[in-house]
Amino acid sequence: MTQPPPAPGPPRALAPRTALFAVVFAAVALLAIGYWLTVGGGMRRPDSVKMASPYLLVEAFPGRFTRPLDLRTAPGDTDSLFVVEQDGAIQRLSRRAPNAAPRAFLTGLPVLRQNNEEGLLGLAFHPGYAENRRLFLYFSTSSPLRNVVAEARATADGEQVDLSTLRPLLDLEKPYGNHNGGAMAFGPDGMLYVGVGDGGSGGDPHQHGQNLGSLLGKILRLDVDTPPEPGSSVSVPKDNPFLARPGARREIYAYGLRNPWRIAFDPKTGELWAGDVGQDRREEVDLIVAGGNYGWSRWEGSLPFERLDQPAHTLGPTPVIPPVHEYDHKEGQSITGGVVYYGKAQPLHGRYLFADFAAKRVWSLERVGQQVIVQALVLDGCPVSSMTALEDGEVLFACFDGTIARLEPSP
Repeated sequence: MTQPPPAPGPPRALAPRTALFAVVFAAVALLAIGYWLTVGGGMRRPDSVKMASPYLLVEAFPGRFTRPLDLRTAPGDTDSLFVVEQDGAIQRLSRRAPNAAPRAFLTGLPVLRQNNEEGLLGLAFHPGYAENRRLFLYFSTSSPLRNVVAEARATADGEQVDLSTLRPLLDLEKPYGNHNGGAMAFGPDGMLYVGVGDGGSGGDPHQHGQNLGSLLGKILRLDVDTPPEPGSSVSVPKDNPFLARPGARREIYAYGLRNPWRIAFDPKTGELWAGDVGQDRREEVDLIVAGGNYGWSRWEGSLPFERLDQPAHTLGPTPVIPPVHEYDHKEGQSITGGVVYYGKAQPLHGRYLFADFAAKRVWSLERVGQQVIVQALVLDGCPVSSMTALEDGEVLFACFDGTIARLEPSP
């Protein structure tokens, strides 16, 4: 599996409840108002009540795919759906002819590692793809062990990726094979945002999450339309938050993340949502802002995080931002960040959908004033690895077991 339950570690000693923790605790108490609401109403904890699943994940295409990890549409193409497979292939489906056989869009990457959580992890199409055929890949390789963010172009007819055009933009060296991140999304500002894991093992032993001198455990923001400066392979936006900070990497937009698994922009508000996979106790939904510190590895969600076998990790220079929502490992163990639903088929308009890979569950999150209301949608679905929103706002789900699914009400 690409997102196994977090690696076990030795017991933790809880840190003193600092003023920061008091702020976080208050925020979580507020979130609990929504977290305890169930589909039928009432203040009942979801795992204490036997509930029927309000929705099902129903197969949307008849074919099966090899460990699909990402699902994308391309600007200017209202028919194709691109399925990213862990082994380095990308398949292309026709939404108008769902029973047609998929066509190969990318047949493989020659330097790809595909062990455990590694492989071809992410795909993003340039906003001007219909004219320029530019696309971006996030994949694992070795010698040394690293993740690569690379640009490539499709052929003029858009039928296949031309691997002769592959050009690395970032080489992200890492000490271990897990916690790779791999999510990519273009923002409304035209910049490319990239989610990068903390480098792996368990407990962030190299303290990358809070270290602004490392690109690991971060959300990066890149300008792929401006020619890079001499000696650089990619440009950095002039308003990135840490440009003036000595020793900080200029590419960093936000930090303190463990393994951001899928990021997405709300197409109406421009907000950036992320699901961050936890260690032992919390999975979290975050709203990512410029310069934001999301706590890892001093905090796991709203809980202080320390390891008895390591010195206390240094906290970064900006205040910790608590998650919009978190859940414990009774509910799930590996969050998959999702998208905001703006379709018409289901009464979920404006809600953020997210899933848990291990628990095979899907939820919606709605903000009403100061409340956060989380509703269980699917209680026993599939291991969701990614979601995508179509042009009409409907959502499709990539299931790691090989299927592509859509959401339908239970009969």
